[in-house]
Amino acid sequence: MNEEISRGLDSEITRSLVFLQKCRPVSVSMVNVVKHLRAHLTKTKGTEAQVKEELAEWIDIYVENQLEKASEAISMSVRQKIADGDVILTYSWFVPLY
Repeated sequence: MNEEISRGLDSEITRSLVFLQKCRPVSVSMVNVVKHLRAHLTKTKGTEAQVKEELAEWIDIYVENQLEKASEAISMSVRQKIADGDVILTYSWFVPLY
């Protein structure tokens, strides 16, 4: 059962990556998360429901460790560099959805 899930999910990941590569350059972090996901997927055992639950937990932990903690560290570092009276320039890009 696990091999079927692994193969099916791996083929979907590959298909999605091919699509993303056609749309834009793939970042290093995107490649890293896919490598980690595939490695974790090969180690996952159990029924389909158990595999789905374990992968969902793994994704939550990965997001917390790799994204949320990194943005928190960046915020703390920037907070130390900004003083009263400093001018902060921000940049954004607006793309209409129509």
